[in-house]
Amino acid sequence: MRTETLHRWLWRTFLFWTLVEGVVLTFDIGAAQAKNGAPSGLQSTCIALLRATDAIWIVLAAAFVYIDLIRREGLPVARRAAIAILLGSGLVAGLGAKTGFPFGPFIFTGQMGAKIAGVPFAVPLLWMVILVASRYTVLHFWEHARRWQIAVGTGLLAVATDASLEWIAWKIRAWWLWYFPLANTPNWPPLQNFPSWFCLAALLAWFAFPASRPVGRHIQPVILLGLLNLVFWVTLAVRWPR
Repeated sequence: MRTETLHRWLWRTFLFWTLVEGVVLTFDIGAAQAKNGAPSGLQSTCIALLRATDAIWIVLAAAFVYIDLIRREGLPVARRAAIAILLGSGLVAGLGAKTGFPFGPFIFTGQMGAKIAGVPFAVPLLWMVILVASRYTVLHFWEHARRWQIAVGTGLLAVATDASLEWIAWKIRAWWLWYFPLANTPNWPPLQNFPSWFCLAALLAWFAFPASRPVGRHIQPVILLGLLNLVFWVTLAVRWPR
């Protein structure tokens, strides 16, 4: 499949699955609803799909941003960025789960799929999606930004996305659990999580990408980042405890 064709297919599939993910998250559709609403012969398939909805969404987004990187900046840049972000975020996430540094005390569950060295495979992919989309969003609105400004802007957008994600990832989907094994926990992650996210995102944005900037507008990554946050915000608006 040619790159352009794959790019279009991934974009359309990601848009469709974003709608699916939004409905599943907002209306809390899970195994119980599949057992009650799906035909008996399709129940097991529906339950398996619902359990994999989050991971499928992240994988589609990661595949799209990688192909988009290849189209805009070439395979060497895309490969370098993917390796740096996946390894860097994966190592820091693994360190954090074992030691509580730098994000604060938490553990990963099995809700995001298989783990590699204790880290769900979807976690580094999510970092790549957020960082690549955030970088292109900065470039879209600030075409002549310097390298350090791009890194800082990427870090700020990554933190903003994490802020809208954390409560959903923790309380609704249980991708990870803060303060484990405490029973009575605050309703928000440790404050150190957010400056840690900013620092790691800015550093990765600095080192993973070249100093040269791709020319042109970058509307699809902007839309992608906006859709991620829109799904999180709508879910928070509907399911935040009252």
